[in-house]
Amino acid sequence: MGIGTMLLEYVDSKKTPGPAKLFLDVEIDNHQAIKVYERQGFSKTGKTETFVFEGKKLGFLRMVKD
Repeated sequence: MGIGTMLLEYVDSKKTPGPAKLFLDVEIDNHQAIKVYERQGFSKTGKTETFVFEGKKLGFLRMVKD
């Protein structure tokens, strides 16, 4: 189990009962991270803004877990 998975499981264990959502943004080309988030119950909701960092355009995907 990777550190990202452990962190997500820890956050999930601290969630209080009731209607709460957890949002995150992930770089669109980071397919490995997207798979990890989907295994943890996140779903894709759409793209966010594109940012330019060190001359490179970066697109991000918004994901949510209910």
